[in-house]
Amino acid sequence: FLPTGIAEAENENEILIYPNPTSSFVFVIVSPSASLGINSAKQYFNIYSALGEKVGSQQLAVGTNTIDISHLQNGIYFCEFRTGNSIFRKKIVIAK
Repeated sequence: FLPTGIAEAENENEILIYPNPTSSFVFVIVSPSASLGINSAKQYFNIYSALGEKVGSQQLAVGTNTIDISHLQNGIYFCEFRTGNSIFRKKIVIAK
């Protein structure tokens, strides 16, 4: 067995990000099951450039969250959300 990548959380539908591609805002839906183990005062959704540079961060709550990404340039970005023992990573494309 040879690993071919980084394993993602077992249920990737616990965090939904849309629309993708987008131009100015993304909506992040956090399911109640994804919130298990969250320290509610310090849970953040981080956005990284394709080079791995952190370009944005916002605190999230269970339910629908709106994130303004209008300040970012066109390109591919990676979103990361950590809960308990899981890390959720999603790719988003910004096309203005």
